[in-house]
Amino acid sequence: MLSRISRSFATNQTLLRSATTSRCWASTLVLSEPLNESITPAQTQSTVTAARSFGQDIELLVVGNDAPTEIPEGVTKVYHVALGDRLAESVALAIESVATANDCSVVLGASTKFGSTVIPRAAALLDVSPITDILEIQDESESPTTTILSCELVGQEDLISTQDFIPHTYFFVRINFEKSTYASSDTFVRPMYAGNVLCKVAIKDPTKRKVLSVRPTSFDKAPLTAVGEVVSVEVEPFTKAEWVSESVSKSDRPDLQSASTVVSGGRGIKSGDNFIILEKLADKLNAAVGASRAAVDAGFCPNDWQVGQTGKVVAPDLYIAAGISGAIQHLSGMKDSKCIVAINTDAEAPIFQVADYGLNQDLFEAVPELTDKL
Repeated sequence: MLSRISRSFATNQTLLRSATTSRCWASTLVLSEPLNESITPAQTQSTVTAARSFGQDIELLVVGNDAPTEIPEGVTKVYHVALGDRLAESVALAIESVATANDCSVVLGASTKFGSTVIPRAAALLDVSPITDILEIQDESESPTTTILSCELVGQEDLISTQDFIPHTYFFVRINFEKSTYASSDTFVRPMYAGNVLCKVAIKDPTKRKVLSVRPTSFDKAPLTAVGEVVSVEVEPFTKAEWVSESVSKSDRPDLQSASTVVSGGRGIKSGDNFIILEKLADKLNAAVGASRAAVDAGFCPNDWQVGQTGKVVAPDLYIAAGISGAIQHLSGMKDSKCIVAINTDAEAPIFQVADYGLNQDLFEAVPELTDKL
């Protein structure tokens, strides 16, 4: 029997927030994703939408050689730091400089590979704890809030009810909750355990600056408008690390994270050469091509195709999963898709539990036939 392992969680994740603060904050600073030839990425448009929740002026920080020609609606000021290499440490220094000089109460980025490397570093420089991968920003004064008190691993024989347990490969996780009521002007909802649990987190000290990252697929894209004045900012680059090189793969297909349609393959595709079957379907649909971690680890396709908890998070209008069983890690990266189509020979595959349409058939027969009919 698995021995029980208890670990206490801090009960201070959701605490009373003061109605007054000791300083006057000015604005919310949004970190832009790297521009693509002066074009503002869709992830930045979604981050600006999230920034509106704070009811402050929204300022945009753009780091790189190019300044934007268009910006999301609602941005009142644009800061441009001309750092060509975009080293994470240098970008974090730029955030610290701009946020401090302009008294920004919130620093907000996207939960992308770029944002995930920069936001924690910026939080450390600003001496605050970041809250990452936010799915929702709520305004819930006097609302019931769930606080995690403790967590323990238990053997299956100790399982009494599945209601309070999260299934895992070899064990079950029991989470002990406590519901309390706290006054809070903004509460952040973020996932835990690969998206199986959503927790609400509030800032302990409202007088401190907030450093956050949001999942872009959880927020609508703010429309773009012509840029006005761009303020150039000089920041000393980080000197203890050196940018060596960058290898960027280019494709005529849409970007995976912003595509309206995604065709993904898993281990069931059997080889890298067989991905041509999915690529032909993707070309017919003007879709991006994705993959499960199993397919990437097997060497069937490049790393930047990976969809999932440790890859890219997508939420297209249509997601086609061919030969993907549906591991939790993969589902957490695509389950917010508006329509999910699963093709798999295993009728018990977990992917069918989240699919809107399921086809229990060999992908080597189904996908070419579907492609021919388009």
